[in-house]
Amino acid sequence: EDFVVWLARAIFSEWERALRDGEDAIPDTLRSEKMRTSTLNDMKPLLQILRGKALGEGVLKKVDGIFQNIVEQEYVEANAKYFQLSIGNATWPVGGVNLGVGKEGGAQVARGSMEGEKKTQML
Repeated sequence: EDFVVWLARAIFSEWERALRDGEDAIPDTLRSEKMRTSTLNDMKPLLQILRGKALGEGVLKKVDGIFQNIVEQEYVEANAKYFQLSIGNATWPVGGVNLGVGKEGGAQVARGSMEGEKKTQML
């Protein structure tokens, strides 16, 4: 907990200093004080939970892992861990429902749909 809070403060302090000094090393996407302030505001609830030592051990280990990857400049891995923490690894449905797999699958759904319309019209 203390490591994450310390590192977050250090990152935001360095970002503020770099903006104030007009350093060229800052990527264009981060050159805005508005972006820094917005990011800080987004992080405040997490930092408050960490300071209050109210984060569960499992979540704390994952957040700590993300920040460890940031320190080691392994940003792809940090991002992957963030997604794992935020949405998990459950399968997300993509596409329509019951579209079928075979080459006639979609046609069968369309045909069934038309038959339903015909029945509705007949009634």
